[in-house]
Amino acid sequence: MQPTSTSISFNMIQLQDLRKKDLEILKMGIKRSKLSADFIRDIILDGKAIMWRLEADDGFAIVLTQERFDDGEMELFIPLVAGKAPLVYKQYLMDTLMSFARLRGLKRVTAVESPAVYRIMGKPLGFSVKRYYISKEI
Repeated sequence: MQPTSTSISFNMIQLQDLRKKDLEILKMGIKRSKLSADFIRDIILDGKAIMWRLEADDGFAIVLTQERFDDGEMELFIPLVAGKAPLVYKQYLMDTLMSFARLRGLKRVTAVESPAVYRIMGKPLGFSVKRYYISKEI
């Protein structure tokens, strides 16, 4: 499935490349994230995050990834996808990240998402549930 937009880019960006719009999208994404704002802030500021920007005529997203060791293998971990983009761009985004992970010698791509996001995006893109994260407010 290829994007239909005549103008699309999905590029790796550095901290100094973040624009006001990027920061607003990140802030919204952090609010809905299943991971702590401190964790996300720390991997960005420590330089452990690989940041990506997707721009299209009808979509925009910021994606944070991190190479990490888990279950005995290296993986590309996606702690945050923020923004709005049609499913066709999400497929393009995931295809690109899968290619990036393969080139880096990583064994899998893992994302932390809610059950609703999994049903809407994860399952149609071929992801399967490997773990459940549970939490309880105190």
